[in-house]
Amino acid sequence: MFSERFKWPAEIDELHDALNSVKDKVQTAIDRLNAEKSNLVAVRDALSAYEETMLKHFEVEETTALPLMRAYFTPEEISPVQRKILEDAPENAMGALIFAMSPDGAKFRSDFMTVRSIPSFVWYLAFKGRLASYKKDVVAKVEAIESGKEPAKKSGWF
Repeated sequence: MFSERFKWPAEIDELHDALNSVKDKVQTAIDRLNAEKSNLVAVRDALSAYEETMLKHFEVEETTALPLMRAYFTPEEISPVQRKILEDAPENAMGALIFAMSPDGAKFRSDFMTVRSIPSFVWYLAFKGRLASYKKDVVAKVEAIESGKEPAKKSGWF
């Protein structure tokens, strides 16, 4: 779709390939994880490489692909593509985006959803649960590692 109207930057595809490769290295390091310090170092190094590659990927997309996309396509043409990306994103990936904007989701609702004309009820249908899952699956574990205490166990329906 994009290459019909502008030359798609090859660097983005290269970074996507690099991300997949680094992601596989992270998974391998995690799979080999045990109490040995060398295994922890391997996980740390793999995650650092992943972060570095991901940040470079974001930078290139934000400074190259998105401006080209906005210049050559109308918001109405891009909306279905963005919707598909959001629908297909893993729960924790979307939750991470929301959390990065603001841990309570307020900035995501006021900025991201408003700019894209996403109706407010979609927060409850599609996004609120993803943020909650991310907090439970990722944030609580990171906080437990930082504090040295197990994550609090939730009980009951809520």
